[in-house]
Amino acid sequence: MSIEITSVEEVDLPNYMETIIGVETYEREAPLLAKFKVSVRSVPQIGDLFFEVRRQGNGSPSIDEYYEDQVFDEVQKLIPSDLNSKQRTKCSNDILSFLQMETFKYWSGDNNKFPVAYSERI
Repeated sequence: MSIEITSVEEVDLPNYMETIIGVETYEREAPLLAKFKVSVRSVPQIGDLFFEVRRQGNGSPSIDEYYEDQVFDEVQKLIPSDLNSKQRTKCSNDILSFLQMETFKYWSGDNNKFPVAYSERI
């Protein structure tokens, strides 16, 4: 398995409305801080992935997939087929964690040098 992030770039994707359920239910614009396109060079080849940095309720930032299903599907293509279910889940989580962490580092100014290679943790 070969995975490298070749670039991260901020993109202008549409924001979305989120439903807040509590004493009162209401909609508000999602508290997004930034959205990024992450270009990945991999074997097998996958498409660009999109992530977002959001402001949590306590004001601190967190990172998540912008298109969750797309990111999940693309990451699944990278996982070796000979792994058992537990290994597949761990591998998927490790790859996703790598992609999120490097994107978050880029957003926070900690990493602007690419490519960044994934080190396999199976």
